[in-house]
Amino acid sequence: MKKEVLLQLIKKPTRRIRILGLSGILIIAVSIFAYYVGVVSPSLARAFTGSGDGSTDYPFAITNCSQLQEMNLTKWANYVLVSDIDCSETSSWNNGAGFEPISNFQGSFDGRGYIIRDLYINRPQDLNPVGLFSYIANGGVRLADVRLDKNSVNADRVDITGGGDVGALVGEFQGYIIENVHSKLTVQTTATRNNGDGPYGRAGGLVGSLKSVIDHSSASGKVTALGTGPTGRNITIGGLVGFM
Repeated sequence: MKKEVLLQLIKKPTRRIRILGLSGILIIAVSIFAYYVGVVSPSLARAFTGSGDGSTDYPFAITNCSQLQEMNLTKWANYVLVSDIDCSETSSWNNGAGFEPISNFQGSFDGRGYIIRDLYINRPQDLNPVGLFSYIANGGVRLADVRLDKNSVNADRVDITGGGDVGALVGEFQGYIIENVHSKLTVQTTATRNNGDGPYGRAGGLVGSLKSVIDHSSASGKVTALGTGPTGRNITIGGLVGFM
């Protein structure tokens, strides 16, 4: 009899501990879920001010140049243009440095045939690749169906300037493909490479340095290199691609 009573005393606290343990786990799980729904998820949504959720089926829809700049906040997402956009305001952004290149982009960008007009980037001291997109190394990235153009009032302006690899669309591209992209922007690299020191200067009307594929694309803007290497071979420019 004493043995049975003792076993009951032992079992009851054990059951209570198990119930309390499961309750604790449920409370923690619910708290984490509530935090994600209430704090994390809305903060991700606020990273882009337009419509869409960044998925393949419902990409973020860009309607203005400020939303184009917001691509730097959520780099894994899919984006589309849903209208022509005017980026003339970028000439006064960042104390004259202009648009901040979209760096290390991991998603996809589809212009749907629309125009980005009067994009301006002036970063002659920036040794990183410079362009609408800076450096893309993700082999799955696709940039497609967009035109980079400018108004006649800016005909003589240098639109895209950088201190290393420079292109109107992208400074250095190691993604999947660039297709049906056309640019009329003026591109310039200020890189100087002496005796093997300093950045490479690679400037192209569309891409500064390419390690991938371009299909059905063109560039007609002026391309300039201000710097020179000891024999000239360290500074390369091209109408479409600076270095490939």
